[in-house]
Amino acid sequence: MRVLQAPTEAMPELAQFLEPFRVHFARSEGPAALERYLTGLLTEQPDKNCDTIAQVVPGTSEQRLQGLLTEMIWDEDDLNRQRVRRMLPAHRGQCRPDLR
Repeated sequence: MRVLQAPTEAMPELAQFLEPFRVHFARSEGPAALERYLTGLLTEQPDKNCDTIAQVVPGTSEQRLQGLLTEMIWDEDDLNRQRVRRMLPAHRGQCRPDLR
């Protein structure tokens, strides 16, 4: 999904996808920063970095996005394992039967 303009509120599909990952963040602002960052990645903005994302995504700032990527404490390994577990069924559903 690509969006032309970043919405002020979380997109329902993205919020639903991210909900199970909230437990991996030590601080409450982590999930919100992640949602805003991913929303920015889904925009049509051609050059995506913390500065340009902050310019087109309401409710965030370059500092908050930089903090997410460089300073935020989260259980990266466990989050990645959970992400892979959630993505595998969707991937398997798209494979040809002879490749499973």
